[in-house]
Amino acid sequence: MRTSSNPPPSPTEVISEANQAISELVFEPTDAQRRFKIKFWASVSDVMGIDKSTLNPEIIRQYAPGAPIQKWWPVQGFREWFLNVDEQRQKLEYLFDLALDAARDIITNDDPKTQSARVQMIKSVAELANKLPQRNLPQSGGMSKIIEGMDKAELALLLEKNGVKLDLKASKSKTIDIKAEELPVENHQFKLEDL
Repeated sequence: MRTSSNPPPSPTEVISEANQAISELVFEPTDAQRRFKIKFWASVSDVMGIDKSTLNPEIIRQYAPGAPIQKWWPVQGFREWFLNVDEQRQKLEYLFDLALDAARDIITNDDPKTQSARVQMIKSVAELANKLPQRNLPQSGGMSKIIEGMDKAELALLLEKNGVKLDLKASKSKTIDIKAEELPVENHQFKLEDL
């Protein structure tokens, strides 16, 4: 029972006080702190024997002289945030989870105006889940099997479509080497007499 003569706080005041309390409990790093964390962990990633459970400002300063770590370390939440080396992966997992929720919302939307987006999202999810069959590729062997089954004209046409021009009469070699960067297939060696 309220005995004070002061009026109860307004909803806006309650929300403001709640937000203040939450901000004190949840650590939100500054840009300088984010840059320092990224730089520090990148610089010590190759150092053997770094045990994050024993890290303290003195050890951190050995690897990052001049950093204001002494000032940041006692701030509530900084230490836990700084030592969380999986933060980026966790953020990506969270964003992917949000993306899946958005995909679900699009797919379950029955509005006739959104059917095109719905079909596209279904295709995207099916592709992501590996549910679409691979077109024009044999199940085993990939492009190698396709190329092996081609006759001279088909092979020459494939090469020409992919920007590889050959002067077969000028070559004295019995093979042609084609690198994967020239053709969207594995490295192959073709015999001229097969062409």
